[in-house]
Amino acid sequence: MFRIIMLMLISTVAFSQTVTQKRVANPQRVASLQWMVGSWVQDKEKETVMESWIGPVNGMMAAVNVSGWASGKTSYEFLRIADTRDTMSYYASPVGRAPVEFKYKEAGNQRVVFENLTNDYPQRIIYWKDGDLLAARIEGKLQGQERSDEWRFNRAATPATGGSGG
Repeated sequence: MFRIIMLMLISTVAFSQTVTQKRVANPQRVASLQWMVGSWVQDKEKETVMESWIGPVNGMMAAVNVSGWASGKTSYEFLRIADTRDTMSYYASPVGRAPVEFKYKEAGNQRVVFENLTNDYPQRIIYWKDGDLLAARIEGKLQGQERSDEWRFNRAATPATGGSGG
């Protein structure tokens, strides 16, 4: 639990240092993604992936994703969805790197797609609700080959503290 709290604190500092929104053009765009808010976990035999979304507040949501494998390997990513002048964008900062912007492409009932065709991989990020699950998918071309990765998260009953993979 201490690791998760520390990552959330680190992510808060990282976001506050890299993002300051002075004016929100249309905060309802991001507010329409309220269905993503919460702590989510995909716990498999050799891998645990946790993702926690907070907000939306004044056109912004923020999240941290923490992954752990039975081998001892770990990874993290800071995420943010923010209102922009014309639309909204998803910003991904894997392992603390500079954020990569994925612009809003389309949305449906509890489904949203963001896209950046110039990114190496992925080019698309998709979230949707499937019953009680939050599903996420990244897709695009990697070295000329179509590729995708998908996660199916259950809502965490209590704050995420790690699982069999972490």
